[in-house]
Amino acid sequence: MKRERGSTLLELIVTLAIMSIVFGVVALALSRRQTPVDDWRAQVAAAREQALRTRARVTAEIATANGRGALTAFPDGTVIGDSALGVDRLSGEIARAH
Repeated sequence: MKRERGSTLLELIVTLAIMSIVFGVVALALSRRQTPVDDWRAQVAAAREQALRTRARVTAEIATANGRGALTAFPDGTVIGDSALGVDRLSGEIARAH
């Protein structure tokens, strides 16, 4: 009798486990990638937090796709930015691009 060649169940399970690990790592890396708007939000939030913590006015310059924009965070938590940035004065949030 001739033995047939093929994949065993164990080989298939190991292959699926390796592929699952690789796909998990790729999905995790893609989910952590920041968009430019998220990066702006982080910079605005950092300036606002620093102003609240130090009780001093903080001025920051943010790089955008259209150039640079300036914003000022005040000790009371308000944020004023260039109109090009679209910063909400009270929350410090940047409006999402349309």
